[in-house]
Amino acid sequence: MRLKNIISLTAIFLVCSYLYAQPSLDTLLILVNKDNSMLITAQSLLETRKLDARTGLTPSNPEVEFGYMWGNPVDIGNKIDFAITQSFDFPTAYSSRSKLAKINRQQAELEYKATRQAIYLKARQVWIEQVYLNKVESFYTGRLDYALTVFKGFERKLETGEANRLQLNQARMKVMALENEVSLLRREFSKNKAEILSLTGNYELRILDTIFPASVPIIFDSILLQYKESYLNRLYQVEIEKKAKEVDVVFNQKLPKLKAGYYSESILNTKLQGIQAGITIPLWGNARAVNTAKANLAYAEADAEGYWQHQQNKLKNMYEQWVYLHERVTDLDQMLAVANDEALLRRAMDAGEISLTEYFYESDFYFQNIINLLQFKKEMFLLEAELRKVYY
Repeated sequence: MRLKNIISLTAIFLVCSYLYAQPSLDTLLILVNKDNSMLITAQSLLETRKLDARTGLTPSNPEVEFGYMWGNPVDIGNKIDFAITQSFDFPTAYSSRSKLAKINRQQAELEYKATRQAIYLKARQVWIEQVYLNKVESFYTGRLDYALTVFKGFERKLETGEANRLQLNQARMKVMALENEVSLLRREFSKNKAEILSLTGNYELRILDTIFPASVPIIFDSILLQYKESYLNRLYQVEIEKKAKEVDVVFNQKLPKLKAGYYSESILNTKLQGIQAGITIPLWGNARAVNTAKANLAYAEADAEGYWQHQQNKLKNMYEQWVYLHERVTDLDQMLAVANDEALLRRAMDAGEISLTEYFYESDFYFQNIINLLQFKKEMFLLEAELRKVYY
């Protein structure tokens, strides 16, 4: 009894920790794995396809026939016929169908894993997008708060004659411009929130993080090898195996079919009984089926080759773009580390060292570089997530 209480308390503690801790990327992935509707549907489809792959592997049902015929005239008696027969495909057909069923199950599992991998990638990208939005919002709201302070300060200075109407209008226009930017940003928040809800089964997860995940070095040759073994590429290879096995299945279907059974006949107080055997002669049925199956195999091979060539080119372009973004992020980080920051500009304006116009110009230039840096970082991390999706 004590053990049960400990287990219950532990479960309650874990649930509370999960609900009240600040959400992390792991929290999002746990919710996705548990409640994502596409993933739940994919899991159900996987089980259905596994069951479906096991059908048709046994011989057809046996047949039982019974006949009772009255004699006319009555003197000749009645005739009774009875037969039990079983039809069989050629023995090698069952082996080839069984191997094909195994490939179909493997294909279903790979499709499920590829779907799950794509959903996990989407979750990571939505997380990165939200971190970016949170970070940008913090900069915009900070600037808006200070712009309001400046505007109110110039309202007071206008009353005392220390400022003119032009300066006040400049401050007002800056406030309006920043309010518009914040309003547009809210729309992006709403769009990303909808993405999160669709991923978590309508569970509202508030992501408050403002720190991007740590960047991971990308080695192109290693990524290429991982993609070669990825679920999607393996799906194309399994499709080739499937089409090759279908050639065997179709060929075995052209082989003679067998029939065997028991037969009895009773008439005039005489009973005859024995066995029946039969064989089909494959002359016309499925005459071109093997050629069609071979053509499907050739198409699957060409399709797999085309997919891998396209994938290689896509990965190369993504990697080159990632390298470019990585360099831009490094350069901007270094530049902003030594540039005059917002606080210095504010102190200079408050001390009268620079005018309001100069402050707005310099701070806008500095701020735009910060936003550019965040955009570059976001795009870099989104690309990095996609390049590394084969590890998920």
